[in-house]
Amino acid sequence: SSADVKKHSIVTNPRKITNVTKTSGPISTFTVLWSELPPVPEISLQKVSELQPSTPAECWDAVRATSVKYQEDIKPAIKRRGWKTIRLFVSSTFKDFHAEREVLVKQVFPELRLWCEKLKLHLIECDLRWGVPKEATSEETLRICLGEIDRCYDDNQWPFFLNLSSHRSGWIPEQSEVPQNLAQEYGWIFGTSITEMEIIHGAFRKANPNSLFLIRDNEFIESLPNNLKENFMESTKEGSVKLELLKNCIRGRFPESRVVTYSCLFDGVDTLNDTVRVQGLGSESKFVKTVTEFFKRQISHQYPLDNSAMDQLEVIREAHEAFLNTRSSTVLGRDEILDQIQDYISSKPSGIPMVLVGVAGAGKSAIIARSAATTVNKANNHDIPGGSNKGWNVFYHFIGAAPGSTDIGFMLQRMLKELKYVGEIPADTESLVRLSNITLSNPNLPPTILFFDALNQLDKTKEAEQVTWLPFKLSSNVRVICSVINDTPCHRSLAKRAESPKEVFCGPLDLSSRKEIVDQVLTKFNKRLDNKQMELLLAKEASANPLWLSIACEELRVFGLFSKVTEMIKGLADGLL
Repeated sequence: SSADVKKHSIVTNPRKITNVTKTSGPISTFTVLWSELPPVPEISLQKVSELQPSTPAECWDAVRATSVKYQEDIKPAIKRRGWKTIRLFVSSTFKDFHAEREVLVKQVFPELRLWCEKLKLHLIECDLRWGVPKEATSEETLRICLGEIDRCYDDNQWPFFLNLSSHRSGWIPEQSEVPQNLAQEYGWIFGTSITEMEIIHGAFRKANPNSLFLIRDNEFIESLPNNLKENFMESTKEGSVKLELLKNCIRGRFPESRVVTYSCLFDGVDTLNDTVRVQGLGSESKFVKTVTEFFKRQISHQYPLDNSAMDQLEVIREAHEAFLNTRSSTVLGRDEILDQIQDYISSKPSGIPMVLVGVAGAGKSAIIARSAATTVNKANNHDIPGGSNKGWNVFYHFIGAAPGSTDIGFMLQRMLKELKYVGEIPADTESLVRLSNITLSNPNLPPTILFFDALNQLDKTKEAEQVTWLPFKLSSNVRVICSVINDTPCHRSLAKRAESPKEVFCGPLDLSSRKEIVDQVLTKFNKRLDNKQMELLLAKEASANPLWLSIACEELRVFGLFSKVTEMIKGLADGLL
């Protein structure tokens, strides 16, 4: 059996008991930043995984033997203009930090995410309160936690790492629960908890300059009723001593500015969710301000945005490009429609536009964004037939995605500028509509593909609702793909044309596509539904609508109670808005 194999491997590979040489004095004399550490680790990760420390002090001696001298070595990205992903890992025990994690996920990180988007950064926080499957083995659980930190190293050079500490250490895996290959890979220190190993791997060994430590003061524990204290404190004196040592090591390793003690108080029990309410974590609290200010400072230092010499047209273009990048990332179950759009672009000219029609939330914007992104790549590689020597120009405009984008005059001015129209571009709508008709029907216009998303969202004017800016007969060098909600004034106007556009209907998602969307959205944040939870979610009629499904996934993602995820799914409203 597999249990016998495990037992055998432990017997045949006994852990050695090795003394660690102390190069920087006993732990009690830790100096700030552990400045006496060598520039390379004293022993390897493999060697340290073979030790059997018998006390917490020996554990931290072993940690120190695999650590290097503190180096503030963040290299800012030079002349960055493209989008970049930021991963922020949250490390703490779960049960006793539910309130703080709720504040982070529902208040701090949404604000930080909006701030990041202005710097063309995608923020993904790693909050692992749920998503590790119930049936996961110890190895899978450990790999999920430490592997997520590896992704942070891969994406950001130094992980953006936040640790919350109080009076609990959390789960300490037995030696038999940590396979030898995993122990060697991560330099496992036996006797430490998974939360301590997160700190060691994500911050301690290399003195990660992007790490922040928040320590909750004793006042909170003192404010708790006696019957609740066991959920927030170690049950033994040894456990409390071990935890104090962890805090002292953190204070010894990192500057005071990054080891911050904060206050909060017990504020009753939420009987509905069986969680403790906490006061003192509001928007002006030390907790919220410290986290927000620290990560804004570190992120903007590491990933400054190069805005030099950008004219107004370029700024607007980048806003539409940002929307395209965001919306085109998850488009599932729409291959047939995407193929139809590419066929329309590549086929012989028909002189009519293609119109993507569907209800609100059907995923039309995502399809237009993905199609535009694909078309830009193909045009850059000269993979679209009929583009003459210079290839195809590609223009896209997402109505409602950027300031001014819902104004028809603004949209047409932008289009004419991007098409390099030579001559004076008028300011009044009537003249712009006339010029748009002349330009898009001109047989001498260089090969051009235009995407317009959400025509029904243009400000209500006669020209917008009657789509008078789009010629009845397009130039043979022009392809126009637009999206519209069915049975809106602009949809009816297009459908009534003598030669009606080629319509493609964007219907409900099939079951496998819905499942794939849920998996993809939640996996990004290292979360996963079990089979029963997935079945419950997809049984809802509204799950066939991509907008409803993405909102539902977002609600689940920020939900903090692992034990109540199933109830949360059952309670989701089965309808859009």
